Amino acid sequence: MSSIKYYILSVFLFNLVSCDSINSSNIVREDLFNNLKNFIKYSEKRTDTNIYWVEFFEKDDKNLVVLMQQPFYDSDDTDGYLKMGDNFIFFYYSDSIMVKVNKLENELPKGLPNQNSKESELGYSAPNWAYIITENGLVKTFIGE
Repeated sequence: MSSIKYYILSVFLFNLVSCDSINSSNIVREDLFNNLKNFIKYSEKRTDTNIYWVEFFEKDDKNLVVLMQQPFYDSDDTDGYLKMGDNFIFFYYSDSIMVKVNKLENELPKGLPNQNSKESELGYSAPNWAYIITENGLVKTFIGE
């Protein structure tokens, strides 16, 4: 009887621990998801905020994605967000090849600073990592001003 309890408990714990990464990696293309995890790990050591932006755009006929850390989120332009641990990752102008927008959370979180908060007026210079999107993966680049 106790072996059945241990089996059920282990299955439950395995599912509990793996839910966040399975859900997130099924929503975001694997190479972007891995770079995002590395960016969060890098940024967490430098600032207090747990808000990250993933913004897609085109520049010089290239599709780009930029990962940024910010003290607020923009509720007007977000496609939705993911929660990874204590971190909120907001997506903007998402590329459908990179992100399954229909699977992102859309109900905006309560109590998190947005574009109308005092945090948005701080003049914060966010660290960012930029990538050119290719069929074969992401290529790190510098976007400048």
